[in-house]
Amino acid sequence: MGFFKELRKAFRLPRVSGHLWYPKYVVWEITLNCNLACKHCGSRAKAGRLRGNELSTDEALELINQLADLGTEYITLSGGEPLLRRDWPVLVKELARRGIKVSIITNGTLISRQKEQLKALKDLIEVIAISVDGLEETHDIIRGRGVFAKVREAIETLREIGIPYGACTVVSKFNKGELEELFAFLKGEGFSYWQVQQVFLGGRMRDYSEFAPDEDDFIDLALFIAEKILLETYNNGLYIFPGDDIGYYSSIDYILWRNKGFPGCAAGRYGLGIEANGEIVGCLSLEPEKEDAKENPFAEGNIRERSLRDIWLSESSFIYNRRIDKRKVKKPCRTCKYLSQCRMGCTAQAYYYTGDVYKVKFCLKAIEEKRGISLRDILRDRLESKGYSFKRLEEHFLKEISQKVQTYPLFTLSY
Repeated sequence: MGFFKELRKAFRLPRVSGHLWYPKYVVWEITLNCNLACKHCGSRAKAGRLRGNELSTDEALELINQLADLGTEYITLSGGEPLLRRDWPVLVKELARRGIKVSIITNGTLISRQKEQLKALKDLIEVIAISVDGLEETHDIIRGRGVFAKVREAIETLREIGIPYGACTVVSKFNKGELEELFAFLKGEGFSYWQVQQVFLGGRMRDYSEFAPDEDDFIDLALFIAEKILLETYNNGLYIFPGDDIGYYSSIDYILWRNKGFPGCAAGRYGLGIEANGEIVGCLSLEPEKEDAKENPFAEGNIRERSLRDIWLSESSFIYNRRIDKRKVKKPCRTCKYLSQCRMGCTAQAYYYTGDVYKVKFCLKAIEEKRGISLRDILRDRLESKGYSFKRLEEHFLKEISQKVQTYPLFTLSY
C-alpha cells in the first residue's frame, strides 16, 4: 500500500486515545459447534455445543459491513469447526466483496465433503489452515480416532482444487518428540506454511495438565523453530513461523520474528476476536476458566447491543492491553527495557498459566538471563554439529528478509 493511500486511510479511520488502532487482523469464531472434542481445546468445543444464540446470517453480514468500515484487512474464520456453519460460503463471498482477505482454520475432516463449495470459492480464499498435531497415532490420540486419515483426504482435495494450505501445530508433551517427523510429513505433502505454537494450560487442557510443557520444553521448541526457519529460508522451502506465545527479545528473536521484534499482544490494538454469539474480545484465546461461566471477563460488548465502532472506540475497552498499568507489571517484565514493545508477551499465555495478565510465564530473554545462556550460541553449535555453516545460513537469512516483504497468513492462537 502506497504512502498517500496509507495517509488517506489514517485520516479516515477512527483513533483510540490518540493512537491509530484499528482491527486490521480479526479472528472470527463463526460457530462453537464442532465434530471433535480435542484434548487441548481452549474453548472446550464439541458436537452440539453452541455459544448461546449464535449470530444469524443477516447479523453476520451486518457485522462484516462494520468490520470493513473499521478498516479490517485480514480475517480468519474459526470455530469450533467453521465448516459446520451452513452459511460459511455466504460469509466468505461477502468478506471478499468488501475487500477483506479470508483464511480458514479447520480440523480438516469436512474438506472433502465440501469440495464443490470450496472449488467455487477458490479465488476468494487466501489459505486454508489445517490443524495437524502429529503423525497418525499421535494426532488421533489428541483429536480422535480416524481424524488423521481425513486430514490426508483434505490435503488431496485442496491440492486438486488449487487452494493453498498451511498447518497449525499445537505443541505439548503429547507430541513434542515428533516434530522432526511431522516437519518431514508437511514438506512432503506440499504445505506452504507452518505455524507452530505452544499449548495453553486452559480449557480442556486443564484436564491433561500433566502434558503441559515446562521451561525446558519451551527452550527446545524455540530452538527447533529457529533452526527450521534458517534452513527453510536457505532452501526456499516451507515458511515456518511461531505463534505469539513464543519469544521474546532473546538472542534468537531476530530469527523467530524475522528481524522485526515481537510487536506485542495484538488484542484491542490491531487485533480482534469475535465469538459466535456476537461478543467482542481482544483475542479468541482469552476465555473464562470455567466451562459453565456465565460471562467472559474479557468480553468488551456485544454487537447485538452496541455497534462494533462504539465498542472499539470506547475508552473502557481492552484496557488490559491498551493502557498497561506498569504498577501491576510483575518481574521480570517490570524492569525490562523492551516492556513498551513486548507488552509482556502473549496475554492469553500469561492468564492461563499464572492467572494474571501482567505476569509472563515463558520468556526466552528472561530464561537466558536466569540461566546465563545464549540461545544463539546453542543454535549455532547445534547446526554446526550437523555439518551446516551457521554464518552462511545467518547471512543468507538476513539478506532474504531485508529484500522481501515478509508476510504470512493470519491463523490463530485459538485452536
